[in-house]
Amino acid sequence: MIKKKYSEGIKLSAQRKGLPKLAQQYVIISDEQVELAKKCVVYLTRQMREYQSNPYNSCPVWIPYYDYISRALPSEKGTDNRVVILLTSKSSRCILMYLLVCYF
Repeated sequence: MIKKKYSEGIKLSAQRKGLPKLAQQYVIISDEQVELAKKCVVYLTRQMREYQSNPYNSCPVWIPYYDYISRALPSEKGTDNRVVILLTSKSSRCILMYLLVCYF
């Protein structure tokens, strides 16, 4: 690990234990910021589910690595094309959406 990361963790732990609640709200993170973040996640989740349920939307999730896949994989056999199709398939996008919804 990086020393800076350790020192920031120690500083945060000290602030959480050493500062009164009002100061923590100002220095670390306020309840309003936490609530806003939760609302953003709920909004994004709803949008993603709406896009996913639309039968006319063939690609509800942007795959940021699509260009890297097309350049990195060889294009010598039919199996290379099937790998790209697998990596960008709906099930792969559903897994990505699940991870986004559950962990963020």
